[in-house]
Amino acid sequence: MNQLARIAVEGIFLFTPNDYQGKKIIERGRFQEIPVVFADRGLNEGFYGTIKLDEYSGVYRAIEWLITEGHEKIAFIMDNAEHYHLTERFDAYCQALKDHDLLIEEKYIKQMPLTIAGGYQGTIDLLKETDVRAIFCCDDMLAIGCYQALYDSGKKMNQDITIISFDGGEVTQILRPQIKSVRQPYEELGKAYAEKIQMAIDQPDRRMDDRLFQH
Repeated sequence: MNQLARIAVEGIFLFTPNDYQGKKIIERGRFQEIPVVFADRGLNEGFYGTIKLDEYSGVYRAIEWLITEGHEKIAFIMDNAEHYHLTERFDAYCQALKDHDLLIEEKYIKQMPLTIAGGYQGTIDLLKETDVRAIFCCDDMLAIGCYQALYDSGKKMNQDITIISFDGGEVTQILRPQIKSVRQPYEELGKAYAEKIQMAIDQPDRRMDDRLFQH
């Protein structure tokens, strides 16, 4: 951020997996008098409020849909917590299974890097170790790796195994067969962030509330 301060930017979006609380790097929402708006899933208490996405509800409904489609052996490929902690997504998976009287089994849960390679290896391990019939990937990159692993294993997506991703980026939409996704409202989020940073620039001493988006 020092480099941004040197070129006199008017505002900073800080996309971060780190907790800045108590480090006195950013005080009253500003870094060297520059307003800072956090984009961090609510990890830090932002002076100008945070844009939050209700990830829990989206994942819960996706798992519930799989269950209503007759799936009981549902795997979950999640982050390995090296950089991000996507706990809401995992909590929703667990609660959906509990609410439908299904066991939460460790063998169906894989913690992998949020990469294509991570999704690929996690899926290969699931296919070797379990009789999984549906896989929820908590990130698009994981889902693409999962997609490749199914293809290499001779499995047919949506026939042998159903995949659902989280994010719904463009790349998951152009694949055929298409990966089902809990899609993020990117356009609405972008507009909300733009409005918030503009308000922070115009009224730097005004404390703002968080804003929640639901799927």
